[in-house]
Amino acid sequence: MLGACQSPAVYPARCSNAAKTDAVIVARYDLTFPIRSYSSGDQGAQDYDLPLDVFWLPCGHYTTAEMPWKAIDAWKIATFFRKHFR
Repeated sequence: MLGACQSPAVYPARCSNAAKTDAVIVARYDLTFPIRSYSSGDQGAQDYDLPLDVFWLPCGHYTTAEMPWKAIDAWKIATFFRKHFR
């Protein structure tokens, strides 16, 4: 599948035996990885009953590297690690 390494849709089948929770941070206005790409991965996670923490940022792909989005992104990652890796 062309572009499979970039598509979230291929990961649920590969992770179906994993007992860990994954985190996904999605930029709502991302033109690099469109919402439909994420939606197929989310549906796959539901199909395989995988635990998934999803957080939506109201910005685009490149603006996630700008304040305040990068601070919010870092906060969500740190919160996920504190919750799941104690």
